[in-house]
Amino acid sequence: MSPRTLRSVLSAPLEGHAPESEGDRPAPTLRIVPAEEALAGRLGRTTRRALDLIREQSHDSRPAPDHWERLADSAYAGFARTALEAAAARAAAIQAGDIRYAADKAFTAEEIAVLGRACRVALLRDEPWLPELLERLLPAIAVAPTPARTLPSQALLFELARSAQEFPTPEAAAALRAVRGVVRHAGVPKQLDRALKRIDAALSERPEVAFRLPDLGFGPDGVHRAPFGEYEARITVGDDVMLTWHRQDGRELRGMPAAIRRDRPERLTELRALLKRTRAHLTTLTRALEATLLAEAGQPYGRWRAEQAEHPIGRPLTERLLWEVEVAPGQWRSGLPVEGGRRFIDAAGEPWAVADEDAPIRLWHPARAVPEEIRAWRGHLTERRIRQPFPQVFREIYPLGPAERKTRSYSGRFAGRGVRFRQVYALMKARGWEPAMLGPWDGGHEGVATRVIAGRGWRGRLFLEYADPARQEDLAITGQVRFERRTEDGWRAAVLEEVPPVVFSELMRDVDLFIGAGG
Repeated sequence: MSPRTLRSVLSAPLEGHAPESEGDRPAPTLRIVPAEEALAGRLGRTTRRALDLIREQSHDSRPAPDHWERLADSAYAGFARTALEAAAARAAAIQAGDIRYAADKAFTAEEIAVLGRACRVALLRDEPWLPELLERLLPAIAVAPTPARTLPSQALLFELARSAQEFPTPEAAAALRAVRGVVRHAGVPKQLDRALKRIDAALSERPEVAFRLPDLGFGPDGVHRAPFGEYEARITVGDDVMLTWHRQDGRELRGMPAAIRRDRPERLTELRALLKRTRAHLTTLTRALEATLLAEAGQPYGRWRAEQAEHPIGRPLTERLLWEVEVAPGQWRSGLPVEGGRRFIDAAGEPWAVADEDAPIRLWHPARAVPEEIRAWRGHLTERRIRQPFPQVFREIYPLGPAERKTRSYSGRFAGRGVRFRQVYALMKARGWEPAMLGPWDGGHEGVATRVIAGRGWRGRLFLEYADPARQEDLAITGQVRFERRTEDGWRAAVLEEVPPVVFSELMRDVDLFIGAGG
């Protein structure tokens, strides 16, 4: 199907569509669903089969990655852009008043399913046009064109968020964060927060895109300077992203000059948008980095330095985290980066440099370190008053204990604890776990919560039992924690001593958190 034919199918009005009243000015209704069906008839047999399997998916069953890859390598990739552009055009028409606004009626359920598939294909391909389109589409479907606290399509907003959970990019995460800050609906921000936590965790599994940062006009010193006549606005990236105002001679003002607000409102709006966008990208990078604490292999040092350590937005964050480089096979050396990652400082304050541009570098984790090294780094950061963006050097660690070495296949360290299940259920979802539903019904008396981590190579399992509701409503009792390793034949139960120390520590840290929060 040629692009011209596809556009004509998309832009044709629906049969029977007419203005609701003489005063309406309806834009053409875009035929997204028929366009996909027309394209499907032209796909090859194997690709059509992949599309059919993807269409049949449910929330509990995901199609195999190779189905998405087959679809992404076909003519569907061109359709994805056309369909998403059509959605953005319709949303813009609603915002402009060319289509009458009705809450959550901008798209049908069938259209939302098609747009979700289109977005997943574009995200999987990491299309260069997608970030700009999402920056237009997401706000237009998330905020009503009226003062109402509704939105044009809550369902499409969440479907696009689910797409980013499956095939995350930092730009999609940043766009969703920006929308989260402007949506008026009371319940949507919490839903987006949960989705963003899953996206951030999933980014660690796409290292080729996870740490990408945009060029937002910042100088090497991490400052974006915007002239406003006799004044200058400066956005500075440090522990936080700050906006300050200065005279041309460099003197800082206490606040924004009244003349700016009065005479330059459009420029001021653009500046504030840049401020929000910078914060969103920095938050996305922070969360993605924390998720990579479990990484064992690392990334090439030269690439890390170019994409993160020397980037004006990433540098202030990178230099507050502790890294380790494989300086010899199996031998890792830890240090704090300085000078844009060209050198490192060890715990004693001595500088050292990396000789090999291809040497693997990864975030340091205390579970891989000996107690003397942990104490030394904690003292170093305390003395230099370095505030880390997330707990790293002072992170709680959970080493394998004598009782667990004896039981070998399971840990009973946190067994027998009572927790409020509904509260813990929400926390588990937010931490990337898949909890089973427990309750006073047949089959609801026991279940297993699972979390897959470390590049989807390891899985933790927390056993839960629902207490007698006659004695204590909504009370669950924790059981054993077991670990499994992914093999070619599926998941295989693992002996605890086989589990990487970081994997064991992070999952046990989660379980301890659940007990503390739900006890």
